[in-house]
Order: sequence, then C-alpha cells, then structure tokens
Amino acid sequence: AGDAIGVTFNSGRTVCSTVRVNIVEIEFKQNFGAIDPIALYAEGTDLGDGQIVFATEDGLYDSAGDRFFETDGTKENYECSDKGLCEDSYCSCFDTNSEYYVSSDGYDGYGTRGDCGHAISVVANCPGDISCSGHGVCSDEYACSCSDGWMGGDCSLRTCPFGPSWYAYPTADEVAHFEIAECSDGGVCDRSAGTCTCSESYSGAACEYMPCPSSTTSPCNGHGRCISMAKAAIEAGYTYGLDTNLVETWDAHRIHGCACDDQYEGYDCSERTCPLGDDPGTYGQFNELQLLKCTAFSGEFTLTYLAETTGAIAFNASAAEVEAALETLHTIVDIDITFTSDDKACSADTDSVANIMKVQFKTEHGDLDAIVADNSAIYDENGNTGSFTVYTDGSGTDEDDAGEEYLSVQGTTESEPCSNRGLCDRTSGVCVCFAGYASSDGVGNEGVQRDCGHRVKHVTSQTS
Repeated sequence: AGDAIGVTFNSGRTVCSTVRVNIVEIEFKQNFGAIDPIALYAEGTDLGDGQIVFATEDGLYDSAGDRFFETDGTKENYECSDKGLCEDSYCSCFDTNSEYYVSSDGYDGYGTRGDCGHAISVVANCPGDISCSGHGVCSDEYACSCSDGWMGGDCSLRTCPFGPSWYAYPTADEVAHFEIAECSDGGVCDRSAGTCTCSESYSGAACEYMPCPSSTTSPCNGHGRCISMAKAAIEAGYTYGLDTNLVETWDAHRIHGCACDDQYEGYDCSERTCPLGDDPGTYGQFNELQLLKCTAFSGEFTLTYLAETTGAIAFNASAAEVEAALETLHTIVDIDITFTSDDKACSADTDSVANIMKVQFKTEHGDLDAIVADNSAIYDENGNTGSFTVYTDGSGTDEDDAGEEYLSVQGTTESEPCSNRGLCDRTSGVCVCFAGYASSDGVGNEGVQRDCGHRVKHVTSQTS
C-alpha cells in the first residue's frame, strides 16, 4: 500500500550524495513488531564498502554532527490483532458478548487490513462465549492471557508440541536450530486436538524426528534397522551427540537412517546386494595381510572385525583355533593364519622370541578395516593386563632376537559387485556375468561365490 512506509531524507533530494552525508529514515507504518533489518543490494552500481552504512546501537551522524538512532517497533503484531481467528488465510473477527471487531487501518480506525483491529462497540469483556473460553485470564485491558496448552485471542485454540525448528534461519555462522517452533516447523497443528500432523519427511509428537525412508509401512522396507545418527556412530566405533551442549551435533538423535540387513543395501534397504569379488582382469595386486602380536601368560582374548566379535580365545590357542574363531564371523569367509614361532597365540615376556600371528585374508578384498583385539582378560606373569598390538597397512614389528622383522600388507585387490565382470540385478541380488566370466571361489578359481570372478578358459581344438 502507498502508506505502508514513510521515507525522509536528512539532506538533499536523492538517496546518495557526493557532498553531504544523507541519513535516510524509513518508517514502517503497516508492519508492526520487531522487523528484520533491510538488506543492501548494490550489484551493478559503483557503490563501494562504507558508502552505505546501516544504523547500529551507536547511531549514525550526519554532516552537521547530528546523531540519529534506529527505533525498534513496539506495537503488537498479533494474528488477526488477537481479536479474531484465522480461517483459510482470512480473519474471522470476534462478535461474542455483543462486542464486535472489524478490519482496521492499523491505528484503531476503519481500514482494509482485514485484521480485526477495530472495535465497533464498547468493549467491556474479553472475547469468548465464556470469558477467554474458560482457558485463560482476562486482563484489565480486556485481553486474554491463555493457560498453557491454549492460544488465540479468545483462548479457544489448542497449542501443539514444540521442538527445535528444522528451517529457522541461522543467527550467525554455525549457529542454528536453536529456535523452538510448533511442530518443529515440520508439520501442521490441529488446533482442535492440539496434535501435529507431520509432513512425509518428519515424525514424532512435535515432528522432531526425521524417520527412516521406506516405500512400505515398515521402516527400511522391513530389511533393516532404523537407527539414529548417534547409534550409527557408536556401531561404527565413534561417538556423535553424547555431549548435549555441542551444537554441531544437534541432529544426533533426530535424524535416522537405515542399517540394512545382510544381502540388502540402498538408503532404504530396498535393493538386494550382489556378491563382491576381485576383478579377475587386473594384475599385480595383493591381498590384505594383518599381523597380531599378543603378550600374555594367561587368560583369553576376543577379536572383532566389522562389528562382529569372536567368542573367547585362549591365550595359548593354536593357529587353527584362532583361524576357526575368526571364520565363525559373518564378515569373514576364508583366511589363513600362521604363527611365526611357538604353537600358542600369545608369547610371555620371558619367551626368547615373540610370536606373530599372520592373518592372511583370501576372500575379503581391498584395503580392509583392522581387526580389533580386546586384551582386558589376558595377563602377564605378574597378573597385570597383557598387551595386544595389531599391525596393518604396511606397519610392522621391530627386529626380534632372531633378527626377524615382519610387515603387514595393505590390500590392493578390488571388492566390487559382480567383480566388475557382470551386472547386478538389484531386485534378486544375482550377478549376470559377462561372456567369458563365471562364478568363482573368491580367489579366481571356479567356485560357488556367484561373483563373476572366474575367467573361463577357452580351449580351441584343431583338426587336420
């Protein structure tokens, strides 16, 4: 509207001047309450830094040395002026108790704002068939102060649960999601029931959670676990969101994702996995070799690989026993374990040469995660906790008394669906191998891995 703002210049007739400082005052006449600051858009102009300055709490000075301050708006900015209810984006003004409100001009006169801001009768009560609908207290100015759980000019509407807003504008760099909003700005409040109807992307009483995706009624399509980011971090050996005062992890318990069951993958666990394998068409690569060094005189230990843990392994277990324990894990199919000395897994401090357990991966390809050992239940000769060291990615032991030094080997083979030699059918999890390739045993020979990792030999016969 033409009278929505008023603009006055302190000096001259143009906004900018090369001679004098011009203070431009902009008064908002129809926008009430605290108003966001105006943003400067000067692209395509010759204005440089400092040529247009916005007022701060210290004010601005004109060329004559006069000081000007900005003024925060203090008028109320209530929906329907708190004298009506919003229905389908229009104000339905109160007419109870023989008191009537109509659209105003913003200053208690008739107008076209559509805001119920003008009373056309003597006001002697608060709105509501019963004062404040029985859900609030009427003030001396005949305004309702609603009880918890109620809102509106007549306290007839229910409030909904609040949560940190998903969409509130950041207040500074790295400062966001502090603003509390009804239904977390992720849903619509049912004012009659006081419950949130969340949009498809959110769930919870206050729409405060981002649920797991699914195309069925079951989270993760029934083929996985729906877990929070905090839980996912723990399962991966990290922590995220344990410190509730760390603002960077505001989403730790709010955003959820799928941890898919075996043989399923995808963000919603809707796709079947195909067997992984080493590409039989690449050469000069190495399988992963990890080294384990245990120093103990008694007790037992466990080994963990990709979040799966073995049963207890005795300190004096044989190579075959350690190998069998690891191969019980779903994450390991076939490995070879050899000892460099002695016939027991752990060496005592008094042994002349320490034993090194060599873990040669055969069917698990690529640069693998390190095996994790739990040494809390192994002990040295003095009853102190024994030690356990894992060497990976080229690290190794120092030279022992026999002059031997052992190095681990970082895996450089591929671990790709269908060994890069076939197409994966995501609906069935079956590899359709390219011509000349077939199922392997995991190490390139013919086998039952269904991974297209075996190169079929073609025999050409000649007849004379």
